Amino acid sequence: MLAVSLLMTGCEVKMQKEIEKVEPAPQTSSVPTPVQAKAIFLDGSEQPEFSLASYHGKVLVLDFWATWDAPSRAQMSAFNELSREWQAQNVAVVGMAVDRGDRDQIAGAVKSLNLSYPVVLADETVQKSFGGVRALPTRILVDKTGRIRKQIPGVVADSILRDEVRALVAEN
Repeated sequence: MLAVSLLMTGCEVKMQKEIEKVEPAPQTSSVPTPVQAKAIFLDGSEQPEFSLASYHGKVLVLDFWATWDAPSRAQMSAFNELSREWQAQNVAVVGMAVDRGDRDQIAGAVKSLNLSYPVVLADETVQKSFGGVRALPTRILVDKTGRIRKQIPGVVADSILRDEVRALVAEN
């Protein structure tokens, strides 16, 4: 009986941890410094720099992922759809590829995914500037003023992501 009770308690703790996956972003006292990185677009061209400042006034959804990560890739088609829907609501999605290696190979993998949003090659410096990425995929939500508001590690249900984005869009 004691063993069954301990087993049940352990399952409850694990389930609670799964429910609490949506984490607030690390607290900052000021607006984060704009981040710069090389961007890889679907056509293979490069934007000279990426910065939060260029998205001022929009809710920004940053999707940290890797071409080799199956859970990241599994959510790509849904993220593509959400990106198209959100454009009319003043929401931008930017993919943040954490891959290391040959830039052309990464660009080819990105192109093969037929993404409808830009992808930035996010090295360790870029990742740290957003509070660090401890799991893939990780979504970071940035409000209209450029403040990092939420970090969502791991696979997340579309409904949860939609609710979080709607709340940020509704803010003045």
